[in-house]
Amino acid sequence: MVAAVALVVLAVAVGGNLASRPGPAPARLAGADAAAALFSGIPQKGTALGRPDAPLTLAIYVDPQCPYCAEWDRQVLPAIVRRYVRPGTLRAEFRGLSFVGPDSERGLRALLAAGEQHRLFEAQALLFANQGVENSGWLSDAFVASLADSLPGLDKAKLNADLHSAVVDTAIAAAVEQQGADGVNSTPTILVGPTGGQLSPIVLRSLDPQGTIPAIERAMEQVSR
Repeated sequence: MVAAVALVVLAVAVGGNLASRPGPAPARLAGADAAAALFSGIPQKGTALGRPDAPLTLAIYVDPQCPYCAEWDRQVLPAIVRRYVRPGTLRAEFRGLSFVGPDSERGLRALLAAGEQHRLFEAQALLFANQGVENSGWLSDAFVASLADSLPGLDKAKLNADLHSAVVDTAIAAAVEQQGADGVNSTPTILVGPTGGQLSPIVLRSLDPQGTIPAIERAMEQVSR
């Protein structure tokens, strides 16, 4: 699924119903404390993380079921958050897609619903830390319930109400429209550039920090000139 490392994306049209398949999940997902610590004190609003006036923006296209997205999120995003987002140099934008299969949409809706409570990035970290095998049924209603239970202070009733809300529908449609404008056809796809300006895709030569950070550094040099 990472075009830049010569892996083929599994692009399955999202369709059909989202009825749950059997997939028990633990009441509390692993990694909740680490996710809370990583994002603690950093501004979040909807799909955005970090100061809105940060000079750089990083756009993150991911699918909840994409294993390479999970690897990038686990290996790279924490380093970016600590080095750039927390100090206010960079803001991140989540642009969720559902390439892999129908369960991807369930996960995407859960993340966007968590974003309505300014907790999208914690929810994403937990989802990817507990990701199962693509299209195996792991991303069930039970998993979403466990995800909500694992985020301290989250209003679970509101999250459930927001899953199929007009706000979430609009966010999904907006990401698909932006995907077309950005020419994105695989996940993860990461873009960086000046906030409010043109973002450029990063060629992901690896799924460790050195596959992403040099491009951020180059973008930082450009906005500093």
